[in-house]
Amino acid sequence: MLGGQLRPNARVVSNHRAVDIHGRASTMDREFPAYAIFGDKKLKGQSLSPTRLAKNKLYPMVSSKDAKAANQSEKRRVSIKSPNHNPPFHFRFMNILKKDMPIYILGVVLLGSLDPEKVKDKIVVCLRGINARVEKGEAVLEAGGAGMVLANDVTTGNEIIADAHVLPATHITYSDGKVLFSYLQSTQSPRGYITKAITELNTKPAPFMAAFSSQGPNTV
Repeated sequence: MLGGQLRPNARVVSNHRAVDIHGRASTMDREFPAYAIFGDKKLKGQSLSPTRLAKNKLYPMVSSKDAKAANQSEKRRVSIKSPNHNPPFHFRFMNILKKDMPIYILGVVLLGSLDPEKVKDKIVVCLRGINARVEKGEAVLEAGGAGMVLANDVTTGNEIIADAHVLPATHITYSDGKVLFSYLQSTQSPRGYITKAITELNTKPAPFMAAFSSQGPNTV
C-alpha cells in the first residue's frame, strides 16, 4: 500500500498487519535544470517546458502581486476539488506576510487574475500554493506573459519539480525565491531571463525521498 502524501509529518503512516509494506515516492538520478538569471544571480530551477525565450534578450520581470487585475480583491474565496473531500472544500485565501520573506505579499494566481497590461511580454514571478503549479503558468500565458518563475513558499521549502509548463518557466526553492523577490523589490526596472530546460543524467544524491511522502513511526 502507499505510504501517503501528507507531507513529511511524523506518525501519519500506520499498518494493521505485520505483512503490510508501505511504498513511498523517491527521485531518479536525473534532473531537468532551467536557470532564472537576473542581476548578478543565476538560480537553478527545474522545468520540462518545451518552449524557450528568445536568445540574447532580457525580459522585464514582475511579481504576480503587482500584476493582479483591478477586479481582484485582497481576499478571494477559492473552491478547489480535493480527492479526499466531497463536496469540494474551500479556502479563505488572502495576502499573507510570509515568515522570513518580509518583502513578499502575494495572492493566489488563477486564470483571469492577472492584468494583461501589467504582464504582457514579461516574466511573472509566482508563489507556489493553493492551485496547480501548471495552472499558474496558464494564467501568465493567458495574460500575455513571456515566462514564469515559480518560487516555493516556506511550507514547500527546497522541493522543486520539473513540470511541463505551457510557457518558458522554471521552479525554484524557497531560499532562492527570497533572493528573487528581494531583487524585484529593490530594483526599479527588474529584468531577467529563463534558460531552456535541459536533461542531466547521473545526478547526486539519488534517490532521495519526495517531500510529500509521509513518515512513521507506526501509531497502531
